[in-house]
Amino acid sequence: MSKIESIALTIAGSEPETATHRVWDPLIRVLHWTIVLSVGFAAWSGLVGGGRWIMPHATVGIVIGIAVLTRLVWGFVGTGPARFREFLVGPVALLEHLREMATGRAERHLGHNPLGGWMIVWLLVFLTILGVTGLLVLGGEFKAGPAKALIAYSPAMVAHLVHRLAAWLLLALVALHIGGALFESFRTRENLVRSMVTGHKAALPRTRHGLAVATARPAMTLALVAVITAATAAVAVVGMKRPVAGVPVDMAGTDYAANCADCHAAYHPSLLPAASWRAVMATLDDHFGEDASIDPTLAGEITA
Repeated sequence: MSKIESIALTIAGSEPETATHRVWDPLIRVLHWTIVLSVGFAAWSGLVGGGRWIMPHATVGIVIGIAVLTRLVWGFVGTGPARFREFLVGPVALLEHLREMATGRAERHLGHNPLGGWMIVWLLVFLTILGVTGLLVLGGEFKAGPAKALIAYSPAMVAHLVHRLAAWLLLALVALHIGGALFESFRTRENLVRSMVTGHKAALPRTRHGLAVATARPAMTLALVAVITAATAAVAVVGMKRPVAGVPVDMAGTDYAANCADCHAAYHPSLLPAASWRAVMATLDDHFGEDASIDPTLAGEITA
């Protein structure tokens, strides 16, 4: 652009458009804002909402789990800026970046800078911890979900403590992440929140360009996420059908109820010790003065 053209644009009240780079692909942006909204709701429902919000809380946990899984897969087969290898650096490079930040010499990164890259990893780690411990709490304390038959109340209480601690640590990381984004926006004079909406960042001076060019594999990502999610759902369905550990099973409609409820209240058999049941089964022909004998095959199955 000539000097005359520049002056003309200024007089007209216009500025020449700044060139931009497309950095964040649509999937990254969808995952980012899905996790933002889901974590916000999970934090409110878990720390403020109370027990009646436990199932919506767990449902949002599933959404976060799928989003984290997708982000992990996309970190290996996604677009260049989304891949872990492009923004994760070693301790030496990380310390050098910190020194440059402290002295005001740090370059602007089009993708994640070294601090931001490791923040992404730690956020994913804590979200995973929260998902696993939340599953254990749901199974052990609320006797619901796929882990209900695998964990008792006492270890679930420990999982609950870990879950709560991880939640507060995650919120601390989120606060640092937001603070870092605001600081970097101020330092580079660019709205990073807007760039995560539009996917574009301006081509400004003192920028470390060199965005990696990589062939994204969305079909592979979809297939892997679908297979892992389906397998997990299948295991979850099996787990939810198993009897709850330490909780009596409903005896309605069973042989026990059919044979015992005719004469008296069919109290749950777990209330009587095994030795007492063996004595009862051995004397069914004279059960409180009545012949309560049952089919020998059924009796054999009970005493086996």
